[in-house]
Amino acid sequence: MSASIELRGVEEIQRKLNALSGPEMKTAIRNTLNDTAFDARKALSDSIGSIFDRPTPLIVKSPYVNKATKDTLEASVQIGKDSMSMTELIAGKKLVDAGVFRRALEPHIPGFSSTRAEKGMEYHLRRLGMMRNDQYLMPSRTMKLDRYGNVPGSVASKMLADIGAYAGVAGFPGTTKERKAQYVWGTVKARKGGTVTGIWKVKGGARRMTDARWDLMMLVVDRAPHYRKVFDFNKIGLEAGRKVIVQHASKAVDFVLGRRRMAA
Repeated sequence: MSASIELRGVEEIQRKLNALSGPEMKTAIRNTLNDTAFDARKALSDSIGSIFDRPTPLIVKSPYVNKATKDTLEASVQIGKDSMSMTELIAGKKLVDAGVFRRALEPHIPGFSSTRAEKGMEYHLRRLGMMRNDQYLMPSRTMKLDRYGNVPGSVASKMLADIGAYAGVAGFPGTTKERKAQYVWGTVKARKGGTVTGIWKVKGGARRMTDARWDLMMLVVDRAPHYRKVFDFNKIGLEAGRKVIVQHASKAVDFVLGRRRMAA
């Protein structure tokens, strides 16, 4: 996911650049690239906030700038940060896997698959053969989602533990004790014919499965969810960059020239 910006109509800046020494020119180019990349990142973050319905703060902030140095003279913007610096590690900062952000956003970006990647709940259910690889898990209309429109993580973990989907996974109980279980995995006959398979919440607890009310929480579907291409990552980033790169180049050159005059 990368693109380049071509500069046009910047003869005056080019003239100034030609007057710089090698190290000065590298400094000016580095500063231009970084300032432009950070403006592109802001445009992408703003677009995420306006295009998507209630994105989480982490998703909004997921565009990340790989800064240019005087050695590389190359800056880029990507979704998510792949690694941490030693300073960040020592400071104990937590890094969210860049793949988390890419799995969430790429189905909406032109050039990527319209089908979302496997979610955590689907992984565990497929691993145990409870779902086929061509089946997907979707929240039902009765599933209470968080303010961002997602299944709360604590609820997802509780559902998986109750139905025994964590069996064999280190650090997780194989299943919840029956007296504390609220969710069950099952297939129920639908009123209009056919069956419905998924995770159900049993009112009164799983010990009363036969005479309690079952509410569908997560539904198994055979058709992969597809998403509209509403987030044109490259186009948004490039348009934002083109608007400001000349301004940043002029500022960077003036900064270097000013520093030269002060040193004289």
